[in-house]
Amino acid sequence: MRRRTVAARSEQGPIASVSDRHRRRLVVALAALVVMAVVAAIAVVATGHGGAPVRGFTVPPRNVTRTRLATPAGAPCGPGAAVTTEPDVALDELFQGYGDAGTGRTWTGGDGTESVALPGGRELWLFDDSLLGAVSGGRRDFSTAPFLHNSLVVERGGVLRTTYYTRPTARNRPTAYINAVPRYRYRYAFWPVAAVVDGATVQVLGNERYFYKNGTQSGVPGAYVETLGLPGLNRLGLHELPPATGGDDYIGGTVTTGGDTYIYLESGTGEVYAARVPGTDLTAPWTYDDGSGWSADVAGAVPVERLGFENHVSVSRVGDAYVFIARSEAFTNRIVAALGCSPVGPFGPSRDIYTTPEQSEYPAGDKIVTYGAHAHPELTSTPGTLVVSYDVNFAAVDGLVNPDASVYRPRFIDVTVDPAT
Repeated sequence: MRRRTVAARSEQGPIASVSDRHRRRLVVALAALVVMAVVAAIAVVATGHGGAPVRGFTVPPRNVTRTRLATPAGAPCGPGAAVTTEPDVALDELFQGYGDAGTGRTWTGGDGTESVALPGGRELWLFDDSLLGAVSGGRRDFSTAPFLHNSLVVERGGVLRTTYYTRPTARNRPTAYINAVPRYRYRYAFWPVAAVVDGATVQVLGNERYFYKNGTQSGVPGAYVETLGLPGLNRLGLHELPPATGGDDYIGGTVTTGGDTYIYLESGTGEVYAARVPGTDLTAPWTYDDGSGWSADVAGAVPVERLGFENHVSVSRVGDAYVFIARSEAFTNRIVAALGCSPVGPFGPSRDIYTTPEQSEYPAGDKIVTYGAHAHPELTSTPGTLVVSYDVNFAAVDGLVNPDASVYRPRFIDVTVDPAT
C-alpha cells in the first residue's frame, strides 16, 4: 500500500490559470449567488452557526470490515476472495490539511474525487463541484467561497501543491478549469468521471449537467473528453462524444487492461454497460459489449452489471480478478462490491464491504450524507490492494450555512482482496 507522509503544513504552488470553465450542485448563476449570500447570512444567525465551534475532522476509528466476495460458478479466476476494508487516515489527513490551509485561491473542498498518475511521479486529482475560499479555525464562509463546477489539484512528493481553475476577470469570479459551454460557464457543468494518460496528454472524460437559476439540475445533456497537455496541463481542446454514448446515461469510470480501455455507462436505474477503445485514446470510436462480442451499435449493448445508482462506479483489476465497486442506492452509507474474472464480468453477487461512519460521527443537525465510490488503483503498489474514496456532504441547502469546512472533502478506505483458497 502506498503511504504518504503528511506535511505539518500544506505547500501550495502558484495557481495555474487558463481561459474558461465550470462545475455542480450547491449554487449557480450570478443572481443566485447574491441571494445565497443574503440567505446564508440570515441563516447563520438563525441557526446559531455564527461563532459556535465546529466539530471538524477527527481521525476515524480503525473500523475494519471483513466480508467475502464470490465469483460466478466455475469462474476461471477462482471461487472468490476475502475482502478487508479499513480507513486510510493518511489520505484523509492529506486533504484535510490542504483544505484547512486555504487562503482564498486554493481548493478547500469538493466531491466526485478521481485521480490519475502523471509522468515524473506527480498525481493529478480531479474534482466535480469544488470550493475555494479561506478557512480559519476549521470554518469556511460559504457566502464568500468561490464555487466551481470542477477543479484540479496536483500532488508531488506526497504534498498537494497546486490548484487549477480559471482565474477571475474584471467581470467574472473564478470558474471551473474545464467548461463544455464557455459562454455559460455557471449554467453548464463539466463533471470529470475518469482520466487517462495518452502519450503526451491527459484525457479527461466528463458528463455535462445543466443548472437552472434556482440551483436545481437537469439530466445529462452530453459527454465530452477534454485533452490536457503535459507537463503543464494546458487545455488543448474538447471532444464531444456522440449523443448515444451519453444520452440519459451517466458515464462512469474506466479501466485500462489488456491493451484496451473500458468505459462504463450507467442507466440511472442500476444497469451498467461497457464500451471500449483500443489503447488509451478515449476520442477513438467506441464499441459496446452486446453479450456476444463488441459492436459499434450502442442500441445492442447489454448490461454487464445491475448495481450502482450514481455517476461514479469503478472496475479495477486486483490480481487475476476484477472488482466492481459502487453504491447500491443513492445516499446510502453502504459501499458494495462484486467480483468477476474480466472487465465485463460476469460478476458474482454484490456484498457490503464498508459502512461510512460520518452520518453518526457528526451532529444529527448537520444532516450529513455520503455518496460515490471511486477506486484509485494507481495509489498502491501492494498486490491485492485498492484505495477507494467516497464523498461527504451536507444534505440540500444545509451546507450553505454550516461553516464546518471538514465535511465537503473526500474520505478514503483501503481495500485488501485475498483470493480464497
